[in-house]
Amino acid sequence: EILTVYPFPSHIKLERKLRSMNSWVNIDMDEMRQALRNIIGNGIEVMPDGGTLTVATSTTADNMVKIEISDTGPGMPQEVAEKIFTPFFTTKARGTGLGLAVVKKVVDRHKGRVDVESEPGKGAKFIICIPVYKA
Repeated sequence: EILTVYPFPSHIKLERKLRSMNSWVNIDMDEMRQALRNIIGNGIEVMPDGGTLTVATSTTADNMVKIEISDTGPGMPQEVAEKIFTPFFTTKARGTGLGLAVVKKVVDRHKGRVDVESEPGKGAKFIICIPVYKA
């Protein structure tokens, strides 16, 4: 749903790798939308001259639904990646440092996990895993 309504700029190519799954998650839709918007928005922001944003879904061996959002932006060094989920940490001139802190809080509240993989010059990949709902 988010990918159909998000205003992607024309210089950003959206690649979807959405796997059809029969897994359900118990989430607050508004909170999760906000978390995903924050990651997507950051990805777009780091690619002002164009690039590709890829969104992929799958399930994990430990019974989680996985959402991966990756960009072809500049990436970040390990020392920055280690701090990006900390409230008020930002590398942006006009950033508040709350966007990714909100992502972490939302994912934690859903008993999930969020990680980032990045290297300078190789983009970034954010990985959100949420437990499969057991009725």
